[in-house]
Amino acid sequence: MRDNNYIVCEFEKIGEDILKEKILFVSTRELCYYSGSYFLKSMCDAINSLGDIEAEYVRMYEEEDFVAFMDRVGQKYKAVVDVNSKLPYMILEDDTRLLDKMEVPFYNYILDHPLYHHPGLAFPLNNYHAIGIDKCHVSYMSENYNHLKSVDYLPIGVETSEEFIDYDKRGINLLIPGTYEDVGGICYDFKKLCQGLSEGRHDINYGGNYKRRQDLKDIKLSAHGLDFYNLGMAVAEEMLAEPDDLPAEPDDLRRGLNQGKTNRHERTMESCVRKLVSENDLREGKYFTSDFPVLMNYLYLIDKYVRNVHRKMVAEELVKNKISVTIAGAGWEMTDLGDYNKANYLGQIDISDTHRLMENAKAVLDVNPLFVDGRHDRVSSAVTAGAYVISDMAGGNYNIWQLDKMIQEIQLPDDKKEAEARKNYKQCKDKYSWEAHAANLLNILKD
Repeated sequence: MRDNNYIVCEFEKIGEDILKEKILFVSTRELCYYSGSYFLKSMCDAINSLGDIEAEYVRMYEEEDFVAFMDRVGQKYKAVVDVNSKLPYMILEDDTRLLDKMEVPFYNYILDHPLYHHPGLAFPLNNYHAIGIDKCHVSYMSENYNHLKSVDYLPIGVETSEEFIDYDKRGINLLIPGTYEDVGGICYDFKKLCQGLSEGRHDINYGGNYKRRQDLKDIKLSAHGLDFYNLGMAVAEEMLAEPDDLPAEPDDLRRGLNQGKTNRHERTMESCVRKLVSENDLREGKYFTSDFPVLMNYLYLIDKYVRNVHRKMVAEELVKNKISVTIAGAGWEMTDLGDYNKANYLGQIDISDTHRLMENAKAVLDVNPLFVDGRHDRVSSAVTAGAYVISDMAGGNYNIWQLDKMIQEIQLPDDKKEAEARKNYKQCKDKYSWEAHAANLLNILKD
């Protein structure tokens, strides 16, 4: 087996002819909060609970896991599924790709923007499929990876509460789940990346920015590297620029998360890059490549930068308005919440504990931009835990350019929050469950 190095931040009844076939869920990498294995095990268990088809879960983290996995290569499977997978990289000693050797449809379930996973998506496997949790991500994969035989949209399932917990029994007024990475540190690493590209190096050891980094002046760039750095900063500026068509009233934003409405005020990163990079610049390789998805992959830290600028702005607004908040996630001490005595830090928690925490929260504040037309599991989990969700995601009830509306949502009376949360809980608890997800996944895999 060998691997390749790239820039990558390394997510009804079926036909009678497949009733006795088996689906293999393979975990090749662990994700934040140990979510990779959790998601795959949950999918596997849910499909087995339906009783119509068998599912099996295995992990491939170590060399000995790979050796054991080879016993399955000759077995017949309906499909192999992994999240943000490393499987496409794996090559046998005879130069055959492992997945091609298995002669089985492979589904790579991408849980964030596909730009992070370009190297894995680019391999021209014989029977390669993808699934995304945002419709813009699905379009991006369809447009840029012609060898994919199918690309489907399916938000991830979540654990659901059996009963709605009354708000007078909940101990957390406002919960923020998620991490914060220092925006200065991200800029520092992006400048290092630009330096590496200008020197012919296409890799960077990125481990997250959970402490402040040194001054950007420490890194000297060539003219070519500086051009690329300036492009990245221009893309970020374009993504953060205030739109011209923001809704005027809070009620224009406050709508049920179950209705599937889209917040189109955010710009996708790919649209901003297309606006700033001419076809001629791309064709001539002005920014180290003539391949658009490779360019997007090189700019992955800009996606991180914009997301964390949003989170920093939210933290500053909460402090300004003296809002009490409980935080589950690393890094927030680097924001203005760091010295704020109304912030209760729980640290990073396992994803399997997230739902319990949300069941104890009256409101959950989701700061997860760049899902322009999709749904993150954080929102689904909060809704099905009976919390009132305040989100900047598609169909959410605030955006980063009108944070006063976020504060208005936070300060709604508990009885209004509870009434709205009860309504959304009833409408969504079955729709977002792992069992519902399993049925939808089987519909995708049967084609």
